[in-house]
Amino acid sequence: MVCWYFFIPGMILQFYERLYRLWSSTQFVVTRSVVQVSDDVTKLELYMLNHYPKTPLGAFCFINIPAISPFQWHPFSMSNPLNHNTTDFLVKDMSDTQFAMSPFQPFSRRLKQLAALGEKQGSQFFSQLTVNVDGPYGSDLDLLAYDRIVLVAGGIGITPLHNVFATVFNEAKASFGQFPSMELVWIARNPDMFNMYIETFKQFKAEGVPNMKISLFATRSTIHKESVQVREAGLEDVDIPVSNRKPDLSVELRYLETLGSRALIYACGPELLVDSCRTLAHRNGNHFKRETFIF
Repeated sequence: MVCWYFFIPGMILQFYERLYRLWSSTQFVVTRSVVQVSDDVTKLELYMLNHYPKTPLGAFCFINIPAISPFQWHPFSMSNPLNHNTTDFLVKDMSDTQFAMSPFQPFSRRLKQLAALGEKQGSQFFSQLTVNVDGPYGSDLDLLAYDRIVLVAGGIGITPLHNVFATVFNEAKASFGQFPSMELVWIARNPDMFNMYIETFKQFKAEGVPNMKISLFATRSTIHKESVQVREAGLEDVDIPVSNRKPDLSVELRYLETLGSRALIYACGPELLVDSCRTLAHRNGNHFKRETFIF
């Protein structure tokens, strides 16, 4: 029985989807750098448009680097505040050590190797590195629909939520419109991970905005620290409080019970963390939104 015509609609849709992706990836993008910001996180820094509000908060892009693979496209969240001069993507190395010498290493491991190669060859290496970008995509966040927004991040799940928090912080600081009160709760195993956004913390400490708060929790810290400190030439020490414990979100966010649907819990991180945030939001009558960092 001949049934080839049943496949035609799907093939046509896929063909046009590929054409659209090719067209949308033709935007002008220049690679500024690929650097390691921690043992297992690599930052890809690009010169590309990221204007707010045209670019949605918490947006993601599909990234293709022909030097790694000409055919692979991977989704990553924008990490930088919008209206920034660069667009940043933080990529965690998700590979297992048993595959370290395999020719089929994942994109995240290959990007880490690319950063090491660029460190040896200098800035000229990055200026010649081709990066294709499809996006940004995402559903925008209606900030004015809420009185309180709590951003809960676990580990590398901080990337889209930092984008939201830092953008709102910059807009509120410049008095561009009205914004709800907002809290960023970031939970990580090691306090050293917080240094990835030390510039944001430094600005927040120096130019704090009313009704905005940052709460940091290190769950597996073996060193008793009360703060994250960075010392660089010409810069004063940056001091941000850190709690060396796993937070009980039902206690930390108990005050949201009184806000009901006028509060939003926005989570990104491990499934257990996201599930606990969803349960808490449903119990309180809060709205809930999640981001996924593993496709």
